[in-house]
Amino acid sequence: MRTDIVVNQLSMLLPNKAYRENLEATEQLMALLSEKSQKPLVTVDDYKQFYEDSCLTFTSWEELVESEEEETDKLSEEELRNLIDCIIYELPCGWFIWFI
Repeated sequence: MRTDIVVNQLSMLLPNKAYRENLEATEQLMALLSEKSQKPLVTVDDYKQFYEDSCLTFTSWEELVESEEEETDKLSEEELRNLIDCIIYELPCGWFIWFI
């Protein structure tokens, strides 16, 4: 159950500090992780571990594209767009989650 307390706890434990300032994004992330996980995510630690093992967060499309430009085997912006709803998902708050 995603109570305010659980959302707040997870926001403080995630390695990406942007979640600490945006509980709405944390709750949206939890919903996405629950949807994508092959096993039930029950505890805050379940969510944290799944996130750390599987995800990168970008607070804007531009940030995602710029981060990819720094990679050796970089993908073009068009290639990244083709990955939306496959391994890159946009949260309702406008942040992007990349499952790695």
